[in-house]
Amino acid sequence: MENSPLDFEHLPEFSKIKPDQIKPAIESIITQNRRAVADLVQQQDFCWENLAMPLSLLEDRLSKAWSPVRHLNSVKSNDALRDAYTACLPLLSDYATELSQNRMLYQGYCSIADSDLFADLSVAQKKTIEDSIKHFRLGGVNLDGIQRERYQQLQKDLSELQSSFENNLLDATQSWEKNISSKNQLQGLPEYAIEMLRQLAKKKNLSG
Repeated sequence: MENSPLDFEHLPEFSKIKPDQIKPAIESIITQNRRAVADLVQQQDFCWENLAMPLSLLEDRLSKAWSPVRHLNSVKSNDALRDAYTACLPLLSDYATELSQNRMLYQGYCSIADSDLFADLSVAQKKTIEDSIKHFRLGGVNLDGIQRERYQQLQKDLSELQSSFENNLLDATQSWEKNISSKNQLQGLPEYAIEMLRQLAKKKNLSG
C-alpha cells in the first residue's frame, strides 16, 4: 500500500495522507535515521561533508514526513488523525532527546569546530556547527544518570502538555461561531466568501 508520508519526490498530497499510515511512516524513518547516525559516528575524521551535511539530510527527511501531518492536524483534525498524531509525539520526543544527548555526535561537531578545516567553512556552515554544539549542551549531552533521565522525562511531559494545549485551542476555535445579519459588517470580503458564509448559516438554520 502506498504510504503518502514516505513520498519525498513530490509536494505533499494532503488528501492521500491516511491516519493509519502516519505512525508506521514515522517509525520507519526514525529507525532508518538511527541506523544512519550509528554509522556516521563510527568515522575517524569528522568534517562538514561526512557529518553535518548527512545529519541535516536525515533531519530534513523526517521533517518532510512529519510537517504535512502536523499541518493537517491543525487545520482538518478528526479523531483518527488526532490519535495518529498524538501517538507519534513520544516517538519524536524520544528521538530528538536521543540525538541531543548523543555524545559521539557532540564530540564529532566539537572536533569540526576545533579543526583547521573550520576556517574554510562558509559563514552559514560555521553558524550551523556552533549552533549545533550549543543545542547539544542545552539538550543535556553533559548530564549523567538521574539528571539525564529527568531531562528525558521533562521533554516527554512538555511534548504532551503542548499537544494537549494545541488540541484544546483547536477545539475551542472550531466550536466558536458568530452570526452576522448585516452585510455591512462583512465589507472587504469577496462575494464568493460571503456566499459560502450564507450557505453555512443556512445549514445551521441561522439568519446570517
